[in-house]
Amino acid sequence: MQGHIVAVLHTDLSPDERVERLGRILSVTPYEARQHALVPPPRALASRPGAEEATALVDRLAAEGMPSAVFHQDAILADARRFVARALEVRDHGLAGARKDGAQVQLVWGDVTAIVVGLRNRLAFVDIVDERGGVFTARERETQFDASGLPVAGGRAGVLALAQHVRARSNGRFDDRLMKPVTLAQVCGPFASSPVADDLAESILLRSLLA
Repeated sequence: MQGHIVAVLHTDLSPDERVERLGRILSVTPYEARQHALVPPPRALASRPGAEEATALVDRLAAEGMPSAVFHQDAILADARRFVARALEVRDHGLAGARKDGAQVQLVWGDVTAIVVGLRNRLAFVDIVDERGGVFTARERETQFDASGLPVAGGRAGVLALAQHVRARSNGRFDDRLMKPVTLAQVCGPFASSPVADDLAESILLRSLLA
């Protein structure tokens, strides 16, 4: 896997429009362009060895109605930086997470959306980086949802209950399309077999929420 991965975050273009534009931008055959266009974003599209090449591709995609982003494999978070929540408490302004050693973190509802999306899409974990550079991680099997009427559950039922809560409180930053479960291959495309595929998929989904 080359150092810079370019991913399309979202688009309102039709599949036929995506085929035509991707064919021009990537200089690929109509068949190859259609293979790319069959899977709706968010999705990794291509890799480039240099930052300038990757940025140029992002700019061209955006100009053609496909907002995109660059992800560098060295920027993927290491386990040492992660805050793994053992419990979540629902509050008026968001969630409070507690780690096993007692450390805590607070998340506003807009950021909670990323957790819901990641867990719905069956990622191993979801990272949120706060303004101070701290990292919050939710792992489905280790997370319990409690308080404010949400059932205590560590599995899919808890994620769905949290999704309903987020939908009501996230102030419009909630895209139903991102709630539909997708496979790792759909999000990562040709990079699904890479060692950092889970991290790459999580990053793409999170950025797509903010695009």
